[in-house]
Amino acid sequence: MACVLLADGCSADRAALRKAVEQAGLFERILEAADGLRALRLLLAEPIDVVVCDLVLPQLDGGKLPRTRLQG
Repeated sequence: MACVLLADGCSADRAALRKAVEQAGLFERILEAADGLRALRLLLAEPIDVVVCDLVLPQLDGGKLPRTRLQG
């Protein structure tokens, strides 16, 4: 089951991303995170195929997510 994580601190931007992803129909599961720490927790706990994230997130920058996950 393909899964995407949408991480953005702005709820309106997350909603727009979610709508676009739903319309594309490429993923069965769509997870959302409003901050970098929540995104990291999801990355460590869930099998996620694709991450779409803002580079500037509350608590942990989006650019640090891949490196943090690899170290964790």
